Amino acid sequence: MNFFGMGPMELAVILVIALIIFGPGKLPEIGAAIGRGIRDFRAATRELTSEFEETLREVETTASEVQGTAREVGQTTQSVLAEAQSATRAALAEPKADQAPAPATAPAAAAVPTVTVDYTPEDPAPPVASNGQPPAVKAPTKADPLADLAAFGALLDEMPPKSES
Repeated sequence: MNFFGMGPMELAVILVIALIIFGPGKLPEIGAAIGRGIRDFRAATRELTSEFEETLREVETTASEVQGTAREVGQTTQSVLAEAQSATRAALAEPKADQAPAPATAPAAAAVPTVTVDYTPEDPAPPVASNGQPPAVKAPTKADPLADLAAFGALLDEMPPKSES
């Protein structure tokens, strides 16, 4: 039988040395103290083990609650996503009022003056601005959507003002 990795012969030697050092009267007290120490150590170990197991159970319970909550959030997210996708599909399928074909417009009222330019690209004499250069025609951009009308502005600047009488 091995006790803490010691055989019976080593234990006998330890007992003989203890008997010589402490004497026969003190040996029972020392044995009782060692027994109480071992018993207290086992009780403390049992208590720590039970606390550890209880804490482990609480952690497992909390983990299962978190997993349940995560599942619920995932299901809610999926249902909201499905609703959003169906609403988006329905919105894309419906024609909007601003996407409908435009109705034919009525001609401009007589009170609104119209500007006519007698110039065609085949015309041998293109219009000339007041500085003697042909008006520059720029392509419209988002920053200046009326850029292609700059040539008309140059032509209008050359027209004599109407006298108001």
